[in-house]
Amino acid sequence: MNSSGIGVVKGTCPSTCSCVDDSSGSKINCSSKYLERIPPLTNNTYFLELGFNNITEIDIQFCKEMPQLHTIYINNNLITKVPVNTFVDCEQLYRIDLQYNKIRSIESNTFVNMTNLFYLHLEYNEISVIEPFTFMDLPNLRILYLHDNNISTIKASTFMNFPSLGYLYLYHNKIRSLVSYTFINMTNLRLL
Repeated sequence: MNSSGIGVVKGTCPSTCSCVDDSSGSKINCSSKYLERIPPLTNNTYFLELGFNNITEIDIQFCKEMPQLHTIYINNNLITKVPVNTFVDCEQLYRIDLQYNKIRSIESNTFVNMTNLFYLHLEYNEISVIEPFTFMDLPNLRILYLHDNNISTIKASTFMNFPSLGYLYLYHNKIRSLVSYTFINMTNLRLL
């Protein structure tokens, strides 16, 4: 187990959670368990539900020991930041749901090179700052939810290489103006 409380135990279901094993691996549901940290998880976890807890942080390189993880719900918790490299080893991640947390800012290179990411939920947080190069090289990202935050400025280099992004939800923020080329080369953008 590392310093932030995440550990991986082969073939063991966390005692506070419910687990279902199938041919894809383990589907783990730890929602509404009053957890303050992410419990030790099996290394064949492919679906992880951690919503409605009191979790305050996600370990850097969260997926390193769970290479099959493709879906994580960690919504409705108390997370205030997502450190750079949190998802660096999450090549299989298809959906990340971080809505209804306390995230205030997103640093550069937080969500990069995640080639299978399709959905990213960051709505209903307290995000006021999105650093340049935060979202880069996400070729399959189709839907990005950033609505209901405190975003006031979006810099031109925030969104880069989004060939598939079709829906970018930014409503209910404090955006007053946009710089030129904010949404350049986003040819599939259908809804803004």
